[in-house]
Amino acid sequence: MLLLFKSLHIVGFVAWFAGMFYLVRMFVYHREAQDDEQPKRDILTQQFNRMEWRVYKIICNPAMMLTWICGLAMLLYMDWNGSR
Repeated sequence: MLLLFKSLHIVGFVAWFAGMFYLVRMFVYHREAQDDEQPKRDILTQQFNRMEWRVYKIICNPAMMLTWICGLAMLLYMDWNGSR
């Protein structure tokens, strides 16, 4: 059981960090889009807003929750069994 929690914890934090690194990169693209001309700027701004929201809500949040839940489950499981 501990190995399952540990595996899911690793998958969770890898996905969480990948989402956060990608989110930062999209913020950079979003800022660069502000320097474009008007019709292109509006289209890119709307697109980046949707992409940023999706990455944050669909990738980062569930991965963060999985990481926390599995990390706490490992702590509780180790405490209940008295093993390390």
